[in-house]
Amino acid sequence: MVRWWYGEGLYGQMLRVARMLGATSDYFSIVALLRTLFAPFRQISAGGGTGPLGVRLHAWLDKLVSRLVGGAIRTVTMLVGILMLFLTALIGLLLLVGWVVLPVLPLIGAISAIVWRV
Repeated sequence: MVRWWYGEGLYGQMLRVARMLGATSDYFSIVALLRTLFAPFRQISAGGGTGPLGVRLHAWLDKLVSRLVGGAIRTVTMLVGILMLFLTALIGLLLLVGWVVLPVLPLIGAISAIVWRV
């Protein structure tokens, strides 16, 4: 039992924590968000920018606003993703420490009961 708990069982727990981190990273796609940080955000149409100066200026402003909105939304999403990755890593670390310590807790409890009985 002890050999399994600290061998295959601990290895399986490490794999579960790694999957949790991978799923969180995949969900927020921080690398993809960084690559497309200032790409236009759901731009319906800004026109081709051909024609009189007013039309071109309007198209340029539409694209600029769309890129700024996209950058802001992607930045907030990346910050939330980094926070969630940190929290997931912290929870994973606590799970691993708990897995290692759990079998020893009854022994610690028994020793504490004897020592504090006085």
